Amino acid sequence: MTLTKKHAKFSACFNVDSGTGEIRGIYLQGIDRVRPVFQQWLAPFRDMDATTLSFRETGGTDHLSFGDVGLPAYQFIRDRVEYETRTHHSNTDGYDRASGGLDPGIDDRRNVRVPGSQPRRTPS
Repeated sequence: MTLTKKHAKFSACFNVDSGTGEIRGIYLQGIDRVRPVFQQWLAPFRDMDATTLSFRETGGTDHLSFGDVGLPAYQFIRDRVEYETRTHHSNTDGYDRASGGLDPGIDDRRNVRVPGSQPRRTPS
């Protein structure tokens, strides 16, 4: 695929997938030069244990189609609460899972705050 002028306006895809657990960090997709940007982005969430930066790539999520055509795309690392056995794209991936019903200690507001806080610079 040839990138177009519209693609130049695209910053990055930040995918929140892989279950209903708490966000713990982000996969760098093998691109170490973005580490400082994500370190700065996740620093305010240190007390939530959301600062893991994994150099490795991860697969099987919606961010892959962006990366496949050369657009920067990253997947958040999450606790995999019953992901493989119960909530992986099923009708049991419902409100009770999204609202801490499975684990009353999970505060889903944090799972909105981390991706929603966005970095000052977009990693590419």
